[in-house]
Amino acid sequence: MHLCGVTYIDGPRKFFNDALDQKIQIKKILIKKDGSTFQKLQIMNQFQEMLGPHLRLTGPSNFTYLKFDHSIRTNKSILALALLNNQNYMIPISLLNLKFIHPFPNGEKIIKIESRDLKTGKITILN
Repeated sequence: MHLCGVTYIDGPRKFFNDALDQKIQIKKILIKKDGSTFQKLQIMNQFQEMLGPHLRLTGPSNFTYLKFDHSIRTNKSILALALLNNQNYMIPISLLNLKFIHPFPNGEKIIKIESRDLKTGKITILN
């Protein structure tokens, strides 16, 4: 939820449980007033593109309201996931609708994405 600028007053875990129980309380949903929430929600149906083979990795960027160390973006200017480097792993901090961010770094083609389980050390190749 936080990637899209939506906050549930009772927290993300309660939102998830309420969603499963079909008991989400609309009055407890807070939306950012800057318009970015709706920009992000417009691209949620494109999120499967982040699992495809045509991804790029950008370096650091600093925009008026957002600073990040890297981003994973789609080859086409659809969406990006902004990341902060936390020493041994990357933390996603924001979903970006690239239709509204110009210019956005092109980045380099990603040839492989791996995920490492922080408890077991097991590595899984994601694409």
